[in-house]
Amino acid sequence: MELKTSEDIDAPIEQVFGLLSDFDNLERLAARRGLEVERLSQGAVQEGMEWRVGYRLRGKDRSLDLRLTQLQPSTFMAVTGEGSGVSGQFGIELLALSPRCTRVSISVDLAASSLPGRLLLQSLKLARGKVEKRFKERVGRFTAVLEERLNDYA
Repeated sequence: MELKTSEDIDAPIEQVFGLLSDFDNLERLAARRGLEVERLSQGAVQEGMEWRVGYRLRGKDRSLDLRLTQLQPSTFMAVTGEGSGVSGQFGIELLALSPRCTRVSISVDLAASSLPGRLLLQSLKLARGKVEKRFKERVGRFTAVLEERLNDYA
């Protein structure tokens, strides 16, 4: 199952990428939303960094292992993840529309690796319209928060 959406942010591409690659900040944001984030890699931001994320879904504790697989400064980053019968790839691509405007394109591609994972993805596919709408709304809220933070720094 693949989901894609794009949003425009009124900020230079370098600033947007800088905020998106501030993993300390992203870890704090996730923790505020009830996720348990453990960084398994130490040091500077680079390909190969890993995290373990714990969360509760449908009454069960679950975990997700994430790995930063691609990092192209100011243009692209990709993270792969695996856990609870589902594996996937998450990509963020940045495109400078002008010196002060950046398009953020986010894609998620999920695949099942077990029977429970297949059941989960099948239920998502049946509600595809609703899932796509919620995905777009959440990405829109996330980019609005990014834009607000970038305006605070300016």
